[in-house]
Amino acid sequence: MKPPLISAVFSERTKPFSFTTSASLAASFLETMISVPRDTRVVLTDDMIDYLEKEDEYVPNRNGVYGQCKLTEVHAYAGEGNRCTFSVAMLEELLDVEIDYYVKFDLSAFRKVVDAVGGVDFYVPMNMYWDMTDTGGPLINLKEGMQHLDGNKAEQLVRFRDGYAQKDLKRIEVQQEFITALIEKVCSSQTLMSKLDDLVEVVLDCTESDVTVTEALKYVKYVKDLDPAKITSDTVPGEGGSYFDMDEEGTKELIDWRIHGIEPVADETDDMTNE
Repeated sequence: MKPPLISAVFSERTKPFSFTTSASLAASFLETMISVPRDTRVVLTDDMIDYLEKEDEYVPNRNGVYGQCKLTEVHAYAGEGNRCTFSVAMLEELLDVEIDYYVKFDLSAFRKVVDAVGGVDFYVPMNMYWDMTDTGGPLINLKEGMQHLDGNKAEQLVRFRDGYAQKDLKRIEVQQEFITALIEKVCSSQTLMSKLDDLVEVVLDCTESDVTVTEALKYVKYVKDLDPAKITSDTVPGEGGSYFDMDEEGTKELIDWRIHGIEPVADETDDMTNE
């Protein structure tokens, strides 16, 4: 059975009428995670623009480009009932892939999933302090070192970016490491492995998804073959400022390699240098 390509959208809605996303990634089941920075510069597709115009909704216009915005904002501009549809379509456009399913985690769902596996042991890479309470977020206060993170502490970890030199890019790296650690926790526990059906139902019950329980359970039997150490984690290449501009050629090479199994062609210049 071909591994499905899944889009995971993480929504950090902390107050009414705030619908931006904090993270977007495409994951090939049992194989790889590819993250796209929240500040990636995008242009809404013609279909999205046509829909918004037809509904008399606002169409962003940045830097003189009609439909331009950040990836994190696509979820908000889509409007009720279309948020995941727009976010998934935008990822498909950016990565030139076809996504089979999507799963949307809000903050509550993320905490519930972490608590459902009994928390996760994780090395916090630095002292983290960031008071987000004025915007409806948590007070982040974690100390560097190995810790057992429950849902609340895990939320603090994956939302922190204020103290990183690389801001969102470092946060993505930590998020990917935490997801891998969570998968390792499940795979290393006979108790959790024996309750995978129940865990799947917990995840789908507290998230928004187009995956049915029946469809999801078809893949449970493959989890026993999963080696967390072999899961690859990447972020699309590019350069960041107020916007993150993707390297389209580098991204295509990454997708070809990780999703389609086409290894990058060796750089002839590098070969000559090494001779």
